[in-house]
Amino acid sequence: MINKKIISGFFLFLMVCVFACLLYANDFFHTTTPLPIATQMYGAVVLGDYLYVIGGNSYIPGTLDDLWQTSVWRAFIYPDGSLEKWEKSTPLPANRCYIENLTIALNDVVYVVCGWNATSNVNCKTILWTRPLPNGELEPWRESPPYPGVGVSNSVAVSTPGYIHLLGGLGDPQSKSASSRARTPVKEAWSARVAPDGSVEKWESADPLPVPLWFHHAGVVGGKVWIWGGLRTTDNKSVNDTIYYSEILPSGRLGKWQTYEKKLNPAFFGAACSISGDYLLSFFPRYAGGKSNYDILFARYENNILSNWGLINAKTKAKMYTAVATDYRNKILFLPGGRSEHGANAAHLDSSVYCFRLKTDDAPTPQPTPDLMMSLAHGHGDQTARLSYTYHKITAGVHRGFHTYEQSRAIFEKKNKPVLIYFYTKTARNCVSQSKILQEQFNPAVYGDNIILAELDAQNYPQLSQQYGVFRFPAWVFFNSRGKEIGRKLQVLDASGLDSLIRYVIQNP
Repeated sequence: MINKKIISGFFLFLMVCVFACLLYANDFFHTTTPLPIATQMYGAVVLGDYLYVIGGNSYIPGTLDDLWQTSVWRAFIYPDGSLEKWEKSTPLPANRCYIENLTIALNDVVYVVCGWNATSNVNCKTILWTRPLPNGELEPWRESPPYPGVGVSNSVAVSTPGYIHLLGGLGDPQSKSASSRARTPVKEAWSARVAPDGSVEKWESADPLPVPLWFHHAGVVGGKVWIWGGLRTTDNKSVNDTIYYSEILPSGRLGKWQTYEKKLNPAFFGAACSISGDYLLSFFPRYAGGKSNYDILFARYENNILSNWGLINAKTKAKMYTAVATDYRNKILFLPGGRSEHGANAAHLDSSVYCFRLKTDDAPTPQPTPDLMMSLAHGHGDQTARLSYTYHKITAGVHRGFHTYEQSRAIFEKKNKPVLIYFYTKTARNCVSQSKILQEQFNPAVYGDNIILAELDAQNYPQLSQQYGVFRFPAWVFFNSRGKEIGRKLQVLDASGLDSLIRYVIQNP
């Protein structure tokens, strides 16, 4: 009989090979236009066609002086992942740093969730948010109400449909007379309600983490929020090796936290975390004792199973206090800036911007001409179609009888009917065929008020597709009247197949 460890090791090796083959770059990373000033502890996101680097800490060139940033930099992204020149955009109203895993892009609204204000030495308890204009310039920043809990640093935030969640962190001292050393990890979790227009409405308490954690990692894959790694105490040897997950409820809230059967081996903390497709990613983690390194760790969630973690060693300068920005539409990940070593030395900060692209299964989008690329880069083209928040103004679905995603959520909250969501992109060849069937052969009127038909253009709402775990198109995901997913189809359905599917959903309320 073949040893189970040998089989497990073979599949881990195979997964590493598969992940490595997903990358287009021969040297793993490409480098592109560097940052104007080396920065660490910042936030980074992709909105529309621009990469943004937000806040953080820098050093004035040629000196050892701290520079706690309110600056926001933006650069246009070409289809190959290279960047145009960096330009300043609308600055933050105040410094925020240690926001590597606290900066979220959701439907092309950017949220900086809490973080630490270094100039006033306080942990922030509000969300700063804004969104881009068609030329990439950001609107003025808005600020949410504060959450009522203890201020935290080194926390993580994730988004689910209709919510942003702040999970754990290193808490402020409970007594004003206590020293900063009295800070302790907390397990409290808070959820901020997000309105359809992207504004943050109010906070509510969420189910707490099973244990106090800080410097931990989080991501949303396959309808679940995952937590992995981190520290349980202020000792850098107290590394958490347990993986937790929470089912996303129909409301967008989080369910009870559960313990996953597999452990982290080795356990780690302090990494920049991201998600892309069905992968959980951690860049440059620290292991027990705090030693930094150039490792990239990843696990794949497929067929309701989270794989063992694979490891690839990267060749970069920075390995600390960096952030990852995911371009969900183009399958590109960016790692701008960061730090190579501890210590007050400006030479340790890095201005390099690294990127790599993950392979996509969709049909390729035609490449624009150089003239068009330049006109877009300088803001002369109409980029409104790349800004998701504008779609909230649409009152009807593209396909006859289908509601927009926002409308379907509102109807479900009132009527609690079964829901069928059609995920598609306008560029995928199979989606073009599916749309023709829907327009010419499908009659939604025969189902009356028995089901809610919804549609979601994944190019306009890439983060929502990620949250539902949909990476191939077309996709049909169906839910019962309690909002529980009861199945999905990843294929083109003819009129007869679609009718059978809808009747199955209606008969299983």
